[in-house]
Amino acid sequence: MGGLPEVREGLAIAARAQFVDGLPSVIADWDIIDVGLDEALDQLVANVLVLAPGEVILDSRALGLAGHLTRHDVTVHTLDFDAVTPFAGGFRCSHHPVHRAPAE
Repeated sequence: MGGLPEVREGLAIAARAQFVDGLPSVIADWDIIDVGLDEALDQLVANVLVLAPGEVILDSRALGLAGHLTRHDVTVHTLDFDAVTPFAGGFRCSHHPVHRAPAE
């Protein structure tokens, strides 16, 4: 789901302040771990990499989010990722497939 990390069925991470019309109806009855707008924009804490349902990698600076996820029975792996976030990319963005044309 674009812009809204689905940690597992029924659980997502969101910065509710970014959804001026409310969260999408498809997740209206889900548990939402809310992150602050500053955290979402400055540190990209909601930009986690989901390895499998209920297992994520996130920035080691996101201790609050890590605690919330752990309380929701999510396996959390933290890594230092602070040199990348100033360029507007987090774990999820950094692991998208890239297709490059072969050099001629």
